[in-house]
Amino acid sequence: MKNYYLLFLLLTITISCSEDFNESAETVSLENYATNSVQANAPISLNTIVSQLVSGYTAVVSENTPATLTQKITLLDSVSLQNTAFLQIKPAGYTLISNTQAQRFLQNYEEEYTVLNTSAAVNDYFELIIAEEDNLTTIMGWVNTDTVLTNNEKQLLHFIISCLDNNPPPGSGDNDWSKKMIVAATLGFNQNTAQAVFNASLLIVY
Repeated sequence: MKNYYLLFLLLTITISCSEDFNESAETVSLENYATNSVQANAPISLNTIVSQLVSGYTAVVSENTPATLTQKITLLDSVSLQNTAFLQIKPAGYTLISNTQAQRFLQNYEEEYTVLNTSAAVNDYFELIIAEEDNLTTIMGWVNTDTVLTNNEKQLLHFIISCLDNNPPPGSGDNDWSKKMIVAATLGFNQNTAQAVFNASLLIVY
């Protein structure tokens, strides 16, 4: 009788351990699935969307460059409509930028820069970026650790610095390139992130 009891006890323990093992394996599998899902659905950076729009635009105009600002805006808009990442950040009620609005950062950026609705802390970073006395990577590090800046202000500065870092002045150089990018991005962010992306892309292809 005692032997039967020991055999029953051993069988019970074996089944219990087997269930624990299966449960542990299932938990790990689900955790890995969740991690992979988060990585797969991770949002793409705004600067990456800019690069995609610029690349798409460049591919389309390789043989026939638009002559007017209106044509450039229209063509960039058609490219943006084919970009899934841009469509995901595009809010309801989004309206295509007009020539007059675009000229604010393409031509009238000097005046617009002086009236940007940004904090003193952000303005200080703008001046550092324009002065080009410090490496953009260094400035980005300061932005990251700055406790005065809001999250929205950091997002704006990250976007501007990344765009400038990945898109040097066109041609032989543009002394006001940084100021144009600052105005384009800031005016865009005043509306929504999609407009900031479109403005920066338009400035680059213009």
